[in-house]
Amino acid sequence: METELKQTIEIKASYSSFSNWVSDLVTTQGSIDVHKRYGYEFIDKNIITLHFIFEECWVQIQVQIKSMKHLVLVVEPASNLNSVTTDEDIKRVHQVVHKLVDLIVQEWITVSPHNFHLLVANVDFAGVLRDRWNESEITQRNGAYLSTIILLGSVVEGLLLEKIKQNQEESNRSLASPKDEDGKPPNFNKWKFVELINVAHDCGWIDKEAKDFSNSLRDYRNLIHPAEQSRQKISPDEDTCKISRAVVNSVINDLLKGKHC
Repeated sequence: METELKQTIEIKASYSSFSNWVSDLVTTQGSIDVHKRYGYEFIDKNIITLHFIFEECWVQIQVQIKSMKHLVLVVEPASNLNSVTTDEDIKRVHQVVHKLVDLIVQEWITVSPHNFHLLVANVDFAGVLRDRWNESEITQRNGAYLSTIILLGSVVEGLLLEKIKQNQEESNRSLASPKDEDGKPPNFNKWKFVELINVAHDCGWIDKEAKDFSNSLRDYRNLIHPAEQSRQKISPDEDTCKISRAVVNSVINDLLKGKHC
């Protein structure tokens, strides 16, 4: 149960700003003295564990300080909750941990390949997207700009496909969804990138700006075909990669926000 209830998130924040936010969160939950609802312990100089009551449950966040404004958070029940055994208690603890994670995402929303699991339920698929993001950083640093854009485009395509698979009925009802010769939506794995983008926007998961920029990224990704690149006479550069990465960030931010609508 401990593994199922543990969630890891990366955020861009200083430890002081995040710990102050947690303290304020605890204070707003009731009139009980904050010192009875909140505590902390230093594991070492770069790891601090915060213990506090949230939704009437004791939870903890282990804060790993990677740099001045880079934290890795491990959110889980406090140790005294790990002994719960009934299905009702386990469900309640699940709800509390997930609600706390949602609040952190809303307040400290950030783009990191290590946060893909917040959008992708399948662990293996989240790992594939994370590897592609990491590989795109390597190719960009080494001047392989076309490869970078292709990888980033595939990340957006994968994230949108996952979102649509998680919301199948709504996706199929969308007026932007593709239809086969019988007027029915085809298997999701057969949807084109442009169709994924249009349905995600039609369903309100990404805004118009993210939609338009995603279509631009899709056009660049099509340069994987030599004839297309020759026809358009386009050679991506460092600036093109920076813009493309910003597009990915925009899509991820919209999808994360959509979880809380």
